[in-house]
Amino acid sequence: MAGSNDGFWDWNILTNELYLSPRWKLQLGYRDDEIRNSFSSFEALIFEEDKEKVLTCVKEYLSGEVINYVISFRMVHKDQSLRHMRARGEAIRDAQGKPYRMAGSHSDITLQVEQQSALKEKEQNFNSFFETIDDLLLVGDVNGHILYANRATILKLGYDNEELYQMHILDLHPNDRRQEAEQIFADMFEGKRDNCPLPLISKKGKLIPVETRVWFGTWNGEACVFGIVKDLSVKEAALDKFHKLFNNNPALMAITSLEDHTFKDVNEAFCERLGYEKSEILGKTALELELFTEPEKQMEVAKVLREKGRIKDIELKVKTKTNQIMTGLFAGEVIDNQLEKSFLTVMTDITDLKNSEKLLKMKDRILSAVAKSTDILLDSSDYVIAISKCFKLLGQATDVDRVYLFENKYNEEGNGYTSQKIEWSSESSRPQIDNPELQNIPFGEIHSFIKPLINNEAYYGKTSEFKEDVRQILEAQSIQSILVMPVFINNIFWGFVGFDECKYEREWSEIEYSILNAFNGSLERAVERQLVELELKEAKQKAESANIAKGQFLANMSHEIRTPINGVMGMLSLLDYTTLSEEQSSYVNEAKTASEMLLYLINDILDLSKIEAGKMNLEETTFELRSMLEETVSVFMPKAIEKELELNLFIKKN
Repeated sequence: MAGSNDGFWDWNILTNELYLSPRWKLQLGYRDDEIRNSFSSFEALIFEEDKEKVLTCVKEYLSGEVINYVISFRMVHKDQSLRHMRARGEAIRDAQGKPYRMAGSHSDITLQVEQQSALKEKEQNFNSFFETIDDLLLVGDVNGHILYANRATILKLGYDNEELYQMHILDLHPNDRRQEAEQIFADMFEGKRDNCPLPLISKKGKLIPVETRVWFGTWNGEACVFGIVKDLSVKEAALDKFHKLFNNNPALMAITSLEDHTFKDVNEAFCERLGYEKSEILGKTALELELFTEPEKQMEVAKVLREKGRIKDIELKVKTKTNQIMTGLFAGEVIDNQLEKSFLTVMTDITDLKNSEKLLKMKDRILSAVAKSTDILLDSSDYVIAISKCFKLLGQATDVDRVYLFENKYNEEGNGYTSQKIEWSSESSRPQIDNPELQNIPFGEIHSFIKPLINNEAYYGKTSEFKEDVRQILEAQSIQSILVMPVFINNIFWGFVGFDECKYEREWSEIEYSILNAFNGSLERAVERQLVELELKEAKQKAESANIAKGQFLANMSHEIRTPINGVMGMLSLLDYTTLSEEQSSYVNEAKTASEMLLYLINDILDLSKIEAGKMNLEETTFELRSMLEETVSVFMPKAIEKELELNLFIKKN
């Protein structure tokens, strides 16, 4: 019972109790506890117009007037809509044939009824269409004998049905063009053409300019040929003008059915720009072709069209057959071609304009990001931290998925290796900074990638267009397009900066490249400046270490020299206590003075070491200026005598 999807009922006629199954109630939108199990509940839910019919049928069945209880009627759903039901039942009778119990089922046949109604309506529409159409409509068998002619054919040609059904389709053309008509129809049967431009001739001999189009199908189950004959005598000029305007218009134009939204006609520009053959479009809807990338917005436009009968200056994204996205500016209006109401759409392709606007906005964003990045590079003392901040700004401005820096190293043989050092990645992409495959990559493994960079040329394009050695590496990171610029420091290929796009195959513009290349120049100078600063710092540290060693050496040497000098000065002092001539005494005094001067010099060297070590202390002491000057001059006296020079010291008394 559950598998039948029907609702079941069981009626105790004697007590008038009626069991209604949960499925029976659910068919009408109710829960089991919302409807009381009684005949009155059932009766209350019958649509008012059908109530008498149902109750009469029940009465006639129970009385035996009808053999079977089968009836279709309408019931009121909980949401107040109507449901078509087919009821079947059977009564249990006593020995006298009097019913005391009856059970059966309800089947919801709403869908079948609606489908039958729609089919009937379509058939009526079809017949109405045939009989009310202003064009001549003919149906013939495969031999060309007329099987059907609509009312317009009878009125315009003057023949009645009986006469037409005795005629051949070619009999409707003038005798002098019969042979030509035969050839044209033969070509149409062979599929070489689908129309005949020859005029028809009425029963009274009047020529009627027409265009006849044919197609093949079935009529009453038999193969046939259908022909639509358009009377061009009034509309020929206007129609010709419209078709020329429609087909030759550079804007994309289409005619769609307002009823089922299928394409009835499209112009050459429509097919050419979207990449379809006309046969691929006609009879299908935009939804089936997936033309619009914003279906919700497209539905809003359709709503406006239904309400106002026209649209104007509506922007919509359109997808071509090759999945390229175009931006169209749409205008349209409902038209009536006497057969049905249609929607004439005109689309102006503004893709280039929108791309230019987008490129201009992106250019401004990138310029702003580059300006901020340049300031960061100038102000920062750590280029790694600075570049990381810059990459975030540039990644967000360019709307890419990753921005990174690779640094190169060279072994003793000059072979190059490159490793990723810094990376920024968007929230939607997977970081690669810890990817071991991107560390110590030999140049030889990515030769086609490295070669232009070594030559100081940018490397950019779509992953699908690269050679296999590079394509495999990029595809492993889901990269669809890339822009890479070399970094040169002191004319050496130091590394490179890259921008990865993982969302789509991006076309990098010259403007984007120029601006990003300017940033790349700032990055080169920042790295070069900080590398020079590191070299200077190391040189300074080496110089300071050497200076400290020099000071230690001077201090040690000063101590080593002071010991023998003290011995010499002691001996001179002892010699001065012996009996000496005046000349000898003078020599001893000068030797003592020279020794003392040498000792002072050694002490000055020690003081110099203290100054360099930052430990110099100033000493205050009294001294006699005259004695100091005399002792100073006496140091140079031996040299003066040796060179036979006279050295005198004159000091004024004051």
